[in-house]
Amino acid sequence: MIKNSLDKLLALCDSVPDQIRRLGEHEIDRKPTQDRWSKKEIIGHLCDSAFVNIQRLIRGQVETEPQIFYDQDKWVNVQNYTGYNPEELITLWFALNKHFYHIAISMSEQDLKRVYLDREGNKLTLKFLIDDYLIHLMHHLSQII
Repeated sequence: MIKNSLDKLLALCDSVPDQIRRLGEHEIDRKPTQDRWSKKEIIGHLCDSAFVNIQRLIRGQVETEPQIFYDQDKWVNVQNYTGYNPEELITLWFALNKHFYHIAISMSEQDLKRVYLDREGNKLTLKFLIDDYLIHLMHHLSQII
């Protein structure tokens, strides 16, 4: 499934930026409720997810069972994605996902079997991470587009 996931990721990198641009700045800035993220904040969260998962791909190949996680709400808040220039945020999302793709497509079958630890200490393979990353990405993109 990794090839399918990576092909889909590459296709999303080609299509999503223009789809977000068509929404307009007002639409991506609007918060549905005070306690829910705006579309811009969701894009920021997806950038955070890419940062963390890139680290998992890299460290999972060079370390023994690294444990890497983050507090998504605090990260979104601290980075003030609401104040981000929309075009720069789209560019960041695009670049991070292309980089994730580049790392993942370059991995050997043996490296895909290496593991990292989730927040609860469960051992998950890097292959699982790649497939799960796309599922997570698709979930949030459905909230944006």
